[in-house]
Order: sequence, then C-alpha cells, then structure tokens
Amino acid sequence: MTQDQPATAAGRLSAGELAALVSILAIFVCVLVALAWEVGVTVDEPSHLVSAHLYWEGKDRLAPYDMPPAIKIAGGWVSHLTGVQLPARTDAIWKDNHEWQVALRLMESMKADQIRRTFFLSRLPMIVFPVGCAAVIWWWTRQLFGKPAALVSTALFTLSPTVLAHGMLFKNDLAASLGLLLVCYTGWRYAAQPGRGTLSGFALAAGFALLTKLSMLAVTALVPLFLAGVAWKRGMDWRSYGRHLGILVAVIYAMIVVLWPGRITVLPRAEWAGIRAMDLPWHFTAIMSVLRFVPLPRMFWHGVAAVAQSDASGVGVYLLGNVYPQGHPLYFFIAWAVKIPVAVQAMVLLGLAFWGWRWFRKRTATDAFWLLPAALYMGLASMSSLQLGIRLVLPAIVCSWMSASRGLQWVTARRWSHFAVAALLTWQATRTAIRYPDYIAYFNLWVGGPEQGIRYLSDSNLDWGQGLHALREYLDRNGVKKVSVFYFGNDNAWQQLREERLEMKAAPWTPQHVQEKVYQPEAGLYAVSATFLTGQLFQREYRDYFRRFRERKPEAVVAGSIHIYRVE
Repeated sequence: MTQDQPATAAGRLSAGELAALVSILAIFVCVLVALAWEVGVTVDEPSHLVSAHLYWEGKDRLAPYDMPPAIKIAGGWVSHLTGVQLPARTDAIWKDNHEWQVALRLMESMKADQIRRTFFLSRLPMIVFPVGCAAVIWWWTRQLFGKPAALVSTALFTLSPTVLAHGMLFKNDLAASLGLLLVCYTGWRYAAQPGRGTLSGFALAAGFALLTKLSMLAVTALVPLFLAGVAWKRGMDWRSYGRHLGILVAVIYAMIVVLWPGRITVLPRAEWAGIRAMDLPWHFTAIMSVLRFVPLPRMFWHGVAAVAQSDASGVGVYLLGNVYPQGHPLYFFIAWAVKIPVAVQAMVLLGLAFWGWRWFRKRTATDAFWLLPAALYMGLASMSSLQLGIRLVLPAIVCSWMSASRGLQWVTARRWSHFAVAALLTWQATRTAIRYPDYIAYFNLWVGGPEQGIRYLSDSNLDWGQGLHALREYLDRNGVKKVSVFYFGNDNAWQQLREERLEMKAAPWTPQHVQEKVYQPEAGLYAVSATFLTGQLFQREYRDYFRRFRERKPEAVVAGSIHIYRVE
C-alpha cells in the first residue's frame, strides 16, 4: 500500500491564502469569545475551575481526580488574577475532600456579575484548543489535498455548531480533540519519514494527548504496535525500533511525571484490587495490569481509579425516548447522525466513498491515520456506560474531519467547484448563524432542528445547565413576576434570576426530596430543565416524575434547554 504524497498544488503560502486563513480563524475566535460571554455556566465547569485554581497553588488533591492537567495548566491561572476566593479552609465543606462540593459553595458565595465575569475570563484560554484543531486540519489538508480543500475544510470546521458549543467551555473535550488530531498527524509524518525530528513530534503529541483526557490511555497503549508496524514497513532493525520506542516512552513518562500533581508511586495494592473487582472491559484491566508497576504521580492513579469507578457504576442514558441504565452501543452513532450538520455529514461520507474508490485503485493507506484512531475511540466509547453526550467523542469527530477534507478534495477538483463551495459554506454559515448562541442544543435538519432534539437525546446534548442567562432574559422580556424552577446545573439560580421572583423546586434525587412519584403541578408558570424531563438521572421509580409536563406542549423553550410551561 502507498501513502498519499503532499499535493503538488499546495506550494508556498501566498499572501492571499494567508489572508483567507487569518480571516477564517479571526472570525472563529471572535465568535468563541462572544459565546464565552453569552453561554451560561455548565454543570462541570465550576468543579474544573476549582481544581485548576488549586493546581496553580500546588494543592490539587480533591476528588474525583479524573481531570488531567492540560486545561488546568491552560486556564487555572486566570482565577487568581480575577480574585476568586475559594471557601476558607476552616469551612466544613473541605472535609468531604471533593471538588464538586467546594465548587457549589464557591458558586453560592458569588454574585451574578462576578460569576459571569469569572467564567468568561477563565474560558478565554480554552479557545486555543479549537483554534489549534482548525490550524492542524488546515495544514494537514493543505499537504494532502491542496489549498482550496484546506481553506474550505477549515471554514467548515469553524462553522460547526458542535465545535462552537464546546470550544470555549472550561472543559477538556476540545483539548482532547487537539491531542488525538496531533497524534494522528505526527504519526503520519513519522510513518512517512522515521527520524529523530518526526519521532520527537510524535512523542510530544502522544504525551500531550494523555495530559488532556485519561481515555487517551487506550490510544497510547497502541503506540508500540504502531512503531513496530512502521519499523517493519521501513525495514528498520529491532535495535532501531527499541531505541525509538524508548525515546517515545521516555518523553511521555517525563511529561506525566513533571506536569501531573502528586507523589510518585506505583499503584497501591488496595486500589488495584478495587479496580479488578469492578466489571470493566478486558482491554482496560489489561492496560492497567502493566501500568500498575510503573512509578507515576499518585493523582494519576487516583484519576484512573475514578474513571474505572465511573464506568463500572454507569449513568442512565436517554436515547430515542428510552432510558438505558448502562448505555447503548449505538448511542454515539445516533448522536452523530442527529447532531452533526448535514453539510458536514455529506462531505465526510463523500470523502469515505472517494477514499474507498482510490484505495481500490491505488491502495492508498493515508486515511487510516485518522480513520483507525477515530474508529477506535468511537468503539471504546460505545462500549462504555459513560455516554453523557456527543462531546465525549469529539476527538473522533474532529479526526473524521479529515475525511470531509478528502470529500472536499473531490469537490474542489470539479469545474463547478466555485459554485458548490460557495453554496456549501453559505448554507452552513446561515444554519449556524440562525441558532446563535444555543449551539449546545443544536440538532440537524434530519430530525427537524433543536425543537425536536428532546425526542432523541438529552443531557449535555441538549441541557447542560447553560440556560439561566437566557431564562432571566425571557422572564424580563415577558414581565414575569414569579416562576417555579426545576433547574439542572451548578450555576447560582438565586443570583441569576433574583430571589423575589424565584421558587426553586426539588428534583427527585432521593425520596427525601419528594412526596410522590409523579409531580402534580398547581397553577402557575414553570421552568423545567430538559435533562429533568427525560428523567434518566433519577432512580427508576422517579423517572416519570415530570410526566405531567412531558404531556404538555411548552409555551417556550429557552436556550434550547429549559422548557416553559403555564399551568392554568
């Protein structure tokens, strides 16, 4: 099999091409900055802000330990400049040793304007990750498929609602996407020309990926096999292979030891016994059975144990109107089908078809450098019970963008390419602009748009606690004096909505919170988070708690996530 060579049309970077690229990225950054201000605080962000703040103090020791240091390094310094004050160490909340509890106390102490300013500024460094993804997509596409395909593919990436939805949040999904994309790109370069330079780039990319998300352990575990494949294909002797593998492992290990917090130790026997006692996939325990003997930062081991525990316990998944306590193998494939824009789907499928035709004729293997990692990541995620939204497979989706680039290569080679490209970008830009700023709740035209999203998916696909800003604007605009709120999220509803017109209602998390299994609403105005309506996070007997609201047509849907009901 052969690899595609850099397109001869690429050549030197011209002033016009540079201006076009800078314009695309500048608009992308401006939109992300605006979204960082407009979008309310999501469920996970307060806890990540706390752990990142503590990381820069050298005190990042709170459970659940499952967030690697990449986004903490990128954004944890901002909260120190903005004057964020964590609860006093004398506060009993620290006894739980859990960042979520500390984060809730922090949010309770902050005023609405302080919350908005703090999270806006803390989100800004996160923008480097989606911009980095766009830059790699442009550069790699340019080398393989030429200038026109590179610019169009980059523009299409920056217009994706799913990328915009998560690109500015204080979360690691786009950081992990950049990590996996860099691993794929540097792996392609190393395979084409094995040497110290390309090996160093590949090693740094693999180390960075592992610093973004612990799920990258599965990708890292395959690195020796990849190097062996390259060595076999290039006729390298085993001594050279061992040297290259040693350099790569040393670089990754050094990055973990230096940047991950905690004392260096092997995995304690008690934790290993606890992990083995869980009902976990064999590939996970196989990797851990080897890694457990490697001295690594204690917080790394705690993080691995936390991820294993979460995967074993499972979280209820809502899909197509049903609740699956341990997830569903088609969850992420259906999420891709209903949330990724139709234009992007068309280009990805066209790219796959075009590659299949080329492979049949020339046996080109280039696409395997993004298809196999994306398929691996998607497959492992589909076997997991942690299926909380399409964001969890963003690394696979971003890698698959190179297939869209392959499709655009075919389009831009046609005589009518100018018309097709203009129509494609205009269509996608219009669809994206119409939905601003509610991109978390975006659903594509196949399912009728965001209004129909709750019929298919919930959780962070739709409602991630981000709607309080929009709800306050709705209440102000309609002169609402009193509203009963069932809110899913960790924002401070008392500050955002004002206490005098807010009646917070308890969700059925435990029997102590409720008196009946189905809530019977009295007359009044209600605001109910979509994630509560679908009920997958509750115990089985309370999953229909909001049935009376589900049976009604909402008066309005705010930010795509909070349903407004008027009961007479």
